[in-house]
Amino acid sequence: ELLLIPIYTSFLNAESYGIVGLVLSVSAILSVFYTLSMDAVTTRFYFKKVKESDYYIRCFGTLNSMIIALGFMATIIVVIIGPIIFTSFIPDLAVFPYLLLAIIISSSAPMFNIYVRLLRAQHLGKMFAIVSLSKFGIQAIFTIVFLSIFQLKEVGLLLATALTGVIYLILSLYMLIREYGIVWDYKYAKKIFLYSIPLVPNRFGALSVVPVQTFLIGFFHDISQVGFFHLGALIGSAVNVLAQSIYDAYLPWAYEHLEMSDKFNQKKLIKVTRSLIIFLSVAALILSLMSKEIFQVFVFGDLQQAWIVFPFFAFFAVVNFIKNIWLMPLMYKDEGTKYVQWSTYTNLILNLILGYILILQYGILGAAISILFSRLLSSMVMMYFSLRLLDLGLTFKNIYLIPFLCFLVANVGFTPYFESFLSRLILSLCIVIGSAMIIRKEIMYFYKSYKSARAIAPPKINTQ
Repeated sequence: ELLLIPIYTSFLNAESYGIVGLVLSVSAILSVFYTLSMDAVTTRFYFKKVKESDYYIRCFGTLNSMIIALGFMATIIVVIIGPIIFTSFIPDLAVFPYLLLAIIISSSAPMFNIYVRLLRAQHLGKMFAIVSLSKFGIQAIFTIVFLSIFQLKEVGLLLATALTGVIYLILSLYMLIREYGIVWDYKYAKKIFLYSIPLVPNRFGALSVVPVQTFLIGFFHDISQVGFFHLGALIGSAVNVLAQSIYDAYLPWAYEHLEMSDKFNQKKLIKVTRSLIIFLSVAALILSLMSKEIFQVFVFGDLQQAWIVFPFFAFFAVVNFIKNIWLMPLMYKDEGTKYVQWSTYTNLILNLILGYILILQYGILGAAISILFSRLLSSMVMMYFSLRLLDLGLTFKNIYLIPFLCFLVANVGFTPYFESFLSRLILSLCIVIGSAMIIRKEIMYFYKSYKSARAIAPPKINTQ
C-alpha cells in the first residue's frame, strides 16, 4: 500500500483522503470484533509441546470453525446496529457505501492473517513473499483502474481494498480448510477462548490508536486535516511494517530460544533483542531526517505537508516494537495474558485524554505527540508485568536509551545547523556506519539462525 501513495495523491486531495482515513479507522475498530484476538494463538499454539498426534488438526481446525462462526455473528450485529453508531460519530458520511466497505474490509482480514502467521511460524518465507506480493499486485491493479479509468476517487480506493480482501479471504479459507478442515473440539475451543479473550483489550488498544485521533481531528477540525494526519500515519507505518516483519520473525525464534532455557541461548536472546532495537531506532532516525525529501518525492499536491507528523509515527513503531518485546514473555506464559490489559488501558486512557487536549491546541501535531507519548508510557507498564513474570535479562536502560537518543537527534536534525539536505545526509551516513559496526555480529547471528530454523513437528500448509 505504501508504494501506491503516489497514485493515491495524484487522484485524491486532502478532503478525499480524509474520507478514506475515517472509513479505514472504522474498519480497524470493527476488525477487533471479527477475531476477538483468536488469531493471536496461532504462533503460540503452533510451538506448544504436545503428545497428541492429531494436535494440529484439532487445534487449528477448531480455530477455523471459531473464526468463521464469529465472522457471521459479528456481521449480523454490525448490519443491525452499525448504521446508528456510524451516523452518530461520523454524520458527514453516508452509511452506503462507506459503512458497507468498512465491513467488507474488516471481515475479510482474519482468515488471511491466520494463514500468513502460519506461513511465518513454519518458516515458509518464499510462500509468504509470493502471497504478500501477489496481494499487493492485485490491489494495485484495482486501485489504478478505479482511480484513473473510472475516476471513483475515495470510493475507488476503498473498493480496491475491499475486493482484494475478499479474493484473499477465499484463498485463505481454501488453504486452511484443506489442511486442517472444519473441526470442533471443546477442549481446544476453551483453550483458544481463554487465551485470546484477555488479549482483546490489547488488540483494541493497538488498533484504535490512530482511529481515536482521527475521529478527534474530524470532530475539532475539518476533514482535510484528517487527510494530512492519515497520510502521515500511513507513510510513517513504513517503519511499523519493518518492525512488525522483524517481530514476526523474532517471535518464533525467541520462543525456540526460551524453550531451550540455557545460559548461552538466553545471552543470545538479550544481545539480539538489543541489536534489533538499535537497528529500528536508527532506521526511524534516518527516515525522520529525510522525511521532507521523502514526501516531496512520493507525495503530490497539497498532501505534501503531512510530513510534519512522520517522525512521531516512525518512533512510535520503535516503541511499539519494544512493547511487543515485553509482551512476548506474557504470551509465552499462559497465565501472563491477564496482565496485558493494564498496559492497554494505560494507552487507551492517555491517548484519549492527551489527544483531546493537544488536538485542540496543535491539531495533527498534537495528535502525533499524543500517540507516541501514550505508547511509551504503556510500554513501561507492560515492562513492569513482564519482568515480574519472566525476567529475560533486559533492563530499562539498555532498551529505552538508544531510541530516546535517536529521537532527540531526529529533532536536532531540523534545527538551523542541519537545515540543508547535505548536512542531514552526512549525519545519516555517519550514524549508519557507526551503528552497523556495533550490531552487525548479532544481526547476522539472528538472520542465520532464523534462516536455518525448521518447525519442530508441524504439518505444513500445502503450498502446491
